[in-house]
Amino acid sequence: MYRSFGYLIPLFLVGVVLLTAVMLVVNWKKVRTRKIDWPRLFLAWCILAWLLGLGLITLMPTSGVIGERAISLVPLQELILHGTGVGYSVLKEGAANIFLFASGSVALSLYGRASALQTALVATGIALVIEVLQYALALGRISSIDDVLWAFTGGLLGSAVGVLLRKRATAKTRSEARL
Repeated sequence: MYRSFGYLIPLFLVGVVLLTAVMLVVNWKKVRTRKIDWPRLFLAWCILAWLLGLGLITLMPTSGVIGERAISLVPLQELILHGTGVGYSVLKEGAANIFLFASGSVALSLYGRASALQTALVATGIALVIEVLQYALALGRISSIDDVLWAFTGGLLGSAVGVLLRKRATAKTRSEARL
């Protein structure tokens, strides 16, 4: 992963610092008066940082020819035709997409009050927008239905974890309130 995306780390770090500054400026009155919900602000920051990273990873041009468009609408075609790929590359790509969307979906689920399925559908919508942009902007990438399927899978896993964490926190708060 580092070999593929290491060059994006400085851009991501600069983006995260700018994101932090903008969020503090926008919420300065609440910060100054100490009427800010820090956990909720932190979750919002996590979601925005995740979207920044997701955008950098998926919308930066690749080593392919810029201006070329490719689309794959047959689900799991690479896996069926080529097996696991060289060095399990097909499986690694799927696992990376699942992990990427699972991590963001945990934060989405904790921030919102939606069900696991609703949050997974939001993650899938984000993936669909990314795939359409990859095709429309002709970044030399392949717009693939597989990426949308992996995003849904990761979104469902991550949001299920988020819902469980949210329920656990709610139950803990209720039991503390009874004491």
